[in-house]
Amino acid sequence: MNCKECSGNQFTFDELLGEKVCDNCGLVIVEEIFERTQTRFYTNERSGIDYGNQHTKETDNKTGGLGSYMGKVSTRAESKLKRTARRYTKTSYDRTIESGIRHCMFVISEYPISFRIKEQVSKNYITLIRDHQLRGWTYEERAGAIAFYTLKDNGIRTSIKEIARYSGADTNRIHKLARKIARVFHRPWVLSQTNPVSDIEKYCQDLEQDFSFTKDCLKIYSSLVQSFEQHNKQFNIYTLSTIIYITSLLTDIKLRQIDICEQLDVTEVTIRANLRMICKIIGIIKRPHSQYLRGITLEEFIHGVFK
Repeated sequence: MNCKECSGNQFTFDELLGEKVCDNCGLVIVEEIFERTQTRFYTNERSGIDYGNQHTKETDNKTGGLGSYMGKVSTRAESKLKRTARRYTKTSYDRTIESGIRHCMFVISEYPISFRIKEQVSKNYITLIRDHQLRGWTYEERAGAIAFYTLKDNGIRTSIKEIARYSGADTNRIHKLARKIARVFHRPWVLSQTNPVSDIEKYCQDLEQDFSFTKDCLKIYSSLVQSFEQHNKQFNIYTLSTIIYITSLLTDIKLRQIDICEQLDVTEVTIRANLRMICKIIGIIKRPHSQYLRGITLEEFIHGVFK
């Protein structure tokens, strides 16, 4: 037996949901794996004969024993009931979508987001499924990539590592699918855009610094925005970690490079390289840079008053 969606032949039975799922694309192959154990016949009101809940040798032979068997439709009411049942019975396609959306909701439940963003996650998943863009990806990879793309599209701070931890999927697979999703929606720049203010606040919180220090870091960031734009530089985790280090030098906060590196997963070489870059674009030529910055105040740095 092969999957109708991807022609795969590897399946897994989910005992909790009672579903047989394709390991390759996640399509639900079997909707109702358990057979009903009661045979129900309907009364023909015109003939006045009631066949309700009867089992006979003849009917058991037709159904192979106890099981579901519906005889010939003989009244308009019975025909209407069968049409209604077909209308409201979920197809494997519908159940595949529901299962995928549940995985997505599980991932984004870790973030304090609005109902509008949750709706956008669901719409993105349905659109991608209908366009056959998610073939060959597991539920976990789909949920992680769609959650990552949607959160970044709405300016919510997140990272591939966080999403991978919540979804249980591989970081490389999530990143690869997220790039594909961004191209499908014609928004490839979304994944690279950042929110430096919220990032600085989060990094300072991770480093267990108080609000006063965070406020000083934001002042340094604001003073560098124009210089970065003039020199076509980007604010990322490396430059922002360097801004935190610069703030510690200017305010005499005992925050070592190694402390920042361990918490924010950057290297000391990266911080020193970005420190040289920042000092160069703002006009500080005296070296060593770290020692020079300890000798000036925060206000002097912000206003460009260098001794």
